[in-house]
Amino acid sequence: MNACMTLETAPTPLVPDAPGEIDAGRLGRLNLLWHVIADLREVTDIGRLIDMAPVAICRLGFERAMISRVEHSAWLVQRFHNSSDPAMGEAITKMAQENPPALARNLFEADIVRRRRALLVGDAQNDPRVQSELAVATQSTSYVAAPIMPDGEVIGLLHADRPTTEPAMDGFDRELLALFAAQFGQVLERAVLITRLDTLKSRVNEMTHGLAGLVDGCLEGTTDMEMRIEAAGAARGALPATVLSQLPGHDPDDALTRREIDVLKLMAAGDTNARIASRLVISEGTVKSHVRHILRKLNAANRAEAVCRWLQAEARSA
Repeated sequence: MNACMTLETAPTPLVPDAPGEIDAGRLGRLNLLWHVIADLREVTDIGRLIDMAPVAICRLGFERAMISRVEHSAWLVQRFHNSSDPAMGEAITKMAQENPPALARNLFEADIVRRRRALLVGDAQNDPRVQSELAVATQSTSYVAAPIMPDGEVIGLLHADRPTTEPAMDGFDRELLALFAAQFGQVLERAVLITRLDTLKSRVNEMTHGLAGLVDGCLEGTTDMEMRIEAAGAARGALPATVLSQLPGHDPDDALTRREIDVLKLMAAGDTNARIASRLVISEGTVKSHVRHILRKLNAANRAEAVCRWLQAEARSA
């Protein structure tokens, strides 16, 4: 069977309609697939998943496997694993990473990306649509390949072959790898979402701790500014909520307006200029103008310092 013919061949059913048509070996490989995927689901580190995928594929009755990333016309090999000769697998990985193959339009792999379907290549050493450098390095005679599509778009490729063992590569191998690729795409997507969620949680925690530290820094300890605030408060009574408009050295014309206080409160809550603009139904440019006025009136170098001074005054007016 040549490679061109295999592209047009209908998918081979993994489980036939009539009982007994699938041999025990294939049924065992199919059952093993779910155990392999279950093991991968326990992993949430994306780098480790990519490293584990070729090893997992070899557990399904293949001798060698490769995972690669697709970025536009770039075909970036991540790992080539040879279960019978690990050193050879590492050497091919290094070779492919140092000289990344281009995803030329005439290659079978480009066809996989376009059609989003797995294929069986029957004559890897002679077909011009096989990437020549990889074909020479791997000495593969036939192989199967399938796309990784976690969100419907091809982001990578999986390859597998069995050059020194029986049986010969066939349609069942192609469909088994396609099924693995579909499941692996879901596992990879889940890991990406978990990673993003963990990153978001970490950032929220950092913001929370940072705000807590800002408040603590504003309310604890006694700086020269605080001593001046306390002296002014003792002379005039508690500071009003208009914040710092009555602090020593402030001109009455520099009192914060009601709108500037609204902006300052949202700054203290951690809102961005865009978020403040949305909540106050004003333009982002107007928010930036208010922020500049606030920093000038409070003699603050940045937003954090302005918020700190506002919290100091608010604490003493409570």
